[in-house]
Amino acid sequence: MREAQVSVFIPIIILLLLSGCGTVIGEKKADMAPVQSGEPVVYIHPFSSDLSQARVVVLPFLVPEGTSEEEGLRVAAVFRDVFLAKETFHTIQLVDKYYGALDEGLAIARKRGVDLLLAGRVHYVLAGTEFGGGRLDVSLRIIDTHSGDTVWYIEQTMDQLMDYPDISAIASLIDIFTPSRLRSSSGPPAVANMFVQVAADMADIVSGEKTGKSM
Repeated sequence: MREAQVSVFIPIIILLLLSGCGTVIGEKKADMAPVQSGEPVVYIHPFSSDLSQARVVVLPFLVPEGTSEEEGLRVAAVFRDVFLAKETFHTIQLVDKYYGALDEGLAIARKRGVDLLLAGRVHYVLAGTEFGGGRLDVSLRIIDTHSGDTVWYIEQTMDQLMDYPDISAIASLIDIFTPSRLRSSSGPPAVANMFVQVAADMADIVSGEKTGKSM
């Protein structure tokens, strides 16, 4: 497992609660820069991937050093909700028990009597600016609680493209004679949106609806 990198980690729950509710000054700041999805990379996968009847526990994601453990719980909640919506497993529950090593997490899952443990790690998060530049790096490990073997191991990096403003002479003249106005944000914050997209991509891979890049 790679060492977690320290970066700017915006509280995910705040981003999700504020989605679509903020205001931005000026026309150029109103539109969110496009998000470009990096292809999920599958390092470990089962020969038979039908896990639709499995009972699963999701534990708080491990997060970069210097980030509160509560952020990991919020990210885990996003994955729980997305996997539930996609009906990837028979049942999936979120347990707010924090752990360090995977053996500790496995012990927590076994006490719950489930089939699988869904354990994730946020390696890197960069919020970016109003013009884009956000970045997210997440890995997901699904472990068979009976054997202790890793069934799935997937990583995905996602980037938000930079959306540089038009600084041409014509654009500058237009800005001078066009007063700025308040306008609601056109979409959810990029980091929150990227977490949801990564969760959806990984859920599709586990359910067999999508194939990622294999290593």
